[in-house]
Amino acid sequence: MKQIPSTNQVTAWIGVRGLIILLIALMIASGNSAHGALLAYEGFDYPDGSDINGQNGGLGWTNAWYDVLGVFASTNVAGSLTYADQSGNKLITTGNKLRNSGDSTANNVSQPSRTLAHYFTAAGTNQTTWLTCLAQRFGTQDVDANGGPDFYGRGANITMSDTIEDAINTNLVSRFTYGSHSGEMLDVWEIDIATPPTEIQTTNSIAQTSMLVFRIDHMTNTVDNIPNDVVFMWVNPPLGVEPSTNTSPAIFGDAELSFDHFEFFAGGNNGTYLQAEWYVDEIRVGTTYADVTPFTPGGGGGGGPTIVSVNFQGRLNPGPAGTDPLAPADVAGVVAAGNWNNVADADVTEDPSCYQGSPTGALVDSTGAATTFTLTFSANGGWNNEATVTTT
Repeated sequence: MKQIPSTNQVTAWIGVRGLIILLIALMIASGNSAHGALLAYEGFDYPDGSDINGQNGGLGWTNAWYDVLGVFASTNVAGSLTYADQSGNKLITTGNKLRNSGDSTANNVSQPSRTLAHYFTAAGTNQTTWLTCLAQRFGTQDVDANGGPDFYGRGANITMSDTIEDAINTNLVSRFTYGSHSGEMLDVWEIDIATPPTEIQTTNSIAQTSMLVFRIDHMTNTVDNIPNDVVFMWVNPPLGVEPSTNTSPAIFGDAELSFDHFEFFAGGNNGTYLQAEWYVDEIRVGTTYADVTPFTPGGGGGGGPTIVSVNFQGRLNPGPAGTDPLAPADVAGVVAAGNWNNVADADVTEDPSCYQGSPTGALVDSTGAATTFTLTFSANGGWNNEATVTTT
């Protein structure tokens, strides 16, 4: 018996009887466990069909929604957008959703805007801000004159802005924008910063309901506008596990990203492109990933264990006859069986390959995140003398 301690209370065991099967029971907590502070929330819990202008629900705002131009109003629509990750964890949603749309008959844009009660910046010490929302493009697409796929040609996006930097002139200073821009033909989520003007596109379709996640690292300075902040973007990451910055498909650094204001944009029919239409819901801003991604585990289940399987080739003892590796059908439904290769039996006495398994990638839990756990190894007949128990 050999036990490798760890921080999580998970136990795995190996039994040797021709085949050695390692089952790791990952006990997934029944929701978020680490919390900092949810500082702003908007679930658009307003009557179906109502104008967004003048609505003042939610948490962490200084004013009601208003339209910058006031020429074409966006409306609230019944029902929330929803998001579930690959493990069936469901984002908690309330209320209805916003339909941000430009004018279908003229080039009148819709720009609902609202100011946050908190100024997200680095004041004396580095600060991290997390921002999430659900979003989806819909409506009639434009036709590509060159015969390519139809696409959403008119822009629909949100700009995070700063009302403090140029407060004397009451000017908004744009920091970063996410969504899509006019003239884009790939129909994928993107992010750009205003200074210097730079854009990064993801590979995720804007036509699918998506959870957009942003981590903004505000770096402290003696002067606020020294550009050394960083923003990371993810689309549809797992719930319950903070995404690693190494997995972000879109990263901007050396930028000034202090903000306290949301400004939507949906372009009207400008004669070249049809009006933009999209849904946005569940806006959250906080200091940890857990704060902005509350969820029900397993699609509403009780948070039971998720099983991850690691399969090793074994052999009859003393041999020389060997046993076959587990076939995929033998572990059907086991989450991470595909992360490991079975090692073929060598049919020779005491060959080390009889006891080895080899990973094709990092062992992960059902959310796709690397996990630390406790492994307990045992063998019903004892280990052959040259076999070494490892956790590699």
